[in-house]
Formats: sequence, structure tokens, C-alpha cells
Amino acid sequence: MEKTTKFDLSFDNLYGTTEYYQIEKLTDNIEELVRSKNLEELTILTEKLISFVNENHECFWMLVSIDQYLGELYNIIELETEENEDEENKELFSFIGNLKNGYSDIISDKMEFNPEEEFLVYFNPERNSTELWRSNKDWLWSKGGGEEMTFPELIIKEAGLKWTKTDGQTSGFSFENESDNNKYKHWAITSLWLGIREYASDFPDDEEMAICLWTVFDDALDEMKGTGINFGIVETLFKKILYVDFDSFNSDDSDDEDLNPYDSYAHDFKKLSQEILDKDIFDISSFKY
Repeated sequence: MEKTTKFDLSFDNLYGTTEYYQIEKLTDNIEELVRSKNLEELTILTEKLISFVNENHECFWMLVSIDQYLGELYNIIELETEENEDEENKELFSFIGNLKNGYSDIISDKMEFNPEEEFLVYFNPERNSTELWRSNKDWLWSKGGGEEMTFPELIIKEAGLKWTKTDGQTSGFSFENESDNNKYKHWAITSLWLGIREYASDFPDDEEMAICLWTVFDDALDEMKGTGINFGIVETLFKKILYVDFDSFNSDDSDDEDLNPYDSYAHDFKKLSQEILDKDIFDISSFKY
């Protein structure tokens, strides 16, 4: 009999998990299983998830997200244990500690591909324009020394996708089907995470990192402007890989006078960039593969 878990681990459900609020359903289920110390179902879930990612490499970011979520949950349970050192909390704290280490070991042992070989992209910090007014199309990305192009163009090319120019819509942009739309998002999140981590190794300042993030947005490809696709990708990066409170950096929704919009975006991407630079992101999910 096939092992099962309460969470829907079907292809359709997992492949549709491309937004931060969707993966929360998975992490909520994981927290429930952790707090009930249900190691059997957690093991089933982990093995099914790595099997799914081995078949759909572009979804690698989901493994990183869950690894980071376990770290966040570990910290929460540690605080709970410090506030109330009863036997139950101590057992739970020990359980989450063993689970976090075990998760990384399972991923490292069972992953059948090297995500960096397939998805690592490089940001060129040199502006590719002499125009007075800058645009986020002025900075380019590449894959392994290949042709430089804007981030959306590079992801579309690497993922082997086709899109059509549509009339009568704000964006004028559409992928051929929903599966391709999801494939683009998975590919972009995985590539952006690996690319940001690589660029951070050059020790950029907050403005340079903010430019890097800015070049990802939809208006880097004229026809994609207004879709919000790539803004959602950056949002998912912060909320579900870096676990940064992205919404608190929205200058329109905050009374914090130190927050400043970045270009035409309400979020303060210089301060968000500093959050990246303050984290030891090289140690985030350093799976062996």
C-alpha cells in the first residue's frame, strides 16, 4: 500500500504552489505534524516532496523554503520552551531539532540533480546604457557566461517557454497555458534565489542589491508590465525563503518615516536589501548535491 499524508501532494497541487500564501498551506500542515510529533507522516511528506522536485527540478526553491521554515519553527519552539520548561515542551524542542537536521540529510541524500548547474544565473552590476534616465532594463543577467538579457527574458529562454502578445489587456502578455505560467514562476524563484546568493558573495552595498532586485520586476520586459508576476516572485523570495517581514517595508502602509519608496514601488528595497546583506545567506539550505 502506498504511503499517504493528509496534505495533497499531487502534481497539480504542488506545481500550482508558486506564491508565498500557497506554500503556507504546506508549512501549516508541517507545523501541525511537528507539534503532534508525527515523525511518520513528516517523513512521508519529505520523501514525496523530494521525489516531486527530482521530477520537476525548477521547484527546488520549495525544498529551501521548507528548510528555512523548520529553522523558524525551531526558534519559536525554543522560545516557548524557555518560557515554560515543562517536559512536553522539552520533548517538542528535541523533536524539532532532530527533524531539522534530519530534513537536510534526507534532501542531501535523495536529491538527484545539482540545482546550481541548472538554475544559477549571474547579475551584471554594470549598467548597460548611457541614457540620462535609468530603467531596470539597463542591467542584465546571464547563464554561465552566455548571452546577457533582462531577467524575465532569460528565465523565459532557459525554461523553454513561449508567450504571446495579447490585445485588449493591460499587460499584453500571456503564456500559452497555466502550466507554463507556473513553470516560469518556479524557474524564476529558484534562479533568483541562487542568483541573489551568488551576487551577495561580491559584497554589494544596499543600493547595488536594490538595483539587482529592481531588475527582476515585470517592466524589465515591456509586454509583461502590469502583470505583477515578477513582483510576486520577489515577494515569495523574502517571505518564504528569507523569512523577512516584507509587508512591513511598504512605505504606503507604514507610519515609519524612515521608509522610502524605491523608484515606482512602495516598498523600501534599499532597506529590504540590507536585510539580505545582514543575513548569512551562504549558510541557508546548503544542501549537499
